[in-house]
Amino acid sequence: MPLTRRQFLIGTAATAGTGAAAVAAAEWMKGLDEQPPMPRDNTSYSTGPITQQNAPTPAANVQPPSVVASVLTRMTFGPRPGEVERVAQLGLDQYIEQQLHPEAIDDSAMDKLLEAFPSLTLTVAQLYENYPQAKPQPKPDPKATPNPNATPAPSAKPARPKGPQQVIYELQAATLLRALYSERQLFELMVDFWSNHFNIYVGKEGDKWMKTVDDREVIRRHALGKFKDLLTASARSPAMLEYLDNRVSVKGKPN
Repeated sequence: MPLTRRQFLIGTAATAGTGAAAVAAAEWMKGLDEQPPMPRDNTSYSTGPITQQNAPTPAANVQPPSVVASVLTRMTFGPRPGEVERVAQLGLDQYIEQQLHPEAIDDSAMDKLLEAFPSLTLTVAQLYENYPQAKPQPKPDPKATPNPNATPAPSAKPARPKGPQQVIYELQAATLLRALYSERQLFELMVDFWSNHFNIYVGKEGDKWMKTVDDREVIRRHALGKFKDLLTASARSPAMLEYLDNRVSVKGKPN
């Protein structure tokens, strides 16, 4: 019977934490056979085995921090300050269940940060229109005689270009911010994984504009869905077709 995503993640978490849990359990159990320290007045007392009644027991439903940290290292971009304790208290099963449903996680703070990058929500046509390729500036004539009386132009800080380089910059910045601050960590980790698997060079011709749409409509839409749907969407993506030179693959001269 095929495993569900939840069963797979829980199994992976259990495997990842086995070593750490074994060490923690061994340390806890080691004290059961140790004799208590003798009092200073040398009063004798029984040193028999500790009974089940007075033996220390770990808190119920709370995983050791080492296990939680190990799981978070695999399921996220790394635990943030205080996150190990929070997830340990919540429980790994509950945390995994939440991460498998990113649409139910409040990520409004992340959405607020992304408002600084308007290109993320545009269509390919809008990106071409709003971020056109800058026309090359004419090179100065090397034979021209410089005017000695000309006033030099004041130096000014160059403005960030609003061409396709701006589109690339906003996509890269958004990717980094999502990895750092998004509450949907498993989702963002899978977006990163599939972006590497279905790699597209963002600097290639039309992909300067189209990769942003591919990220939104292909990778992010299907990151936690069925692989068949993701594969089909990627194969039909204009950005992928551009990257694989299918635009110039024609009958009689296939790519």
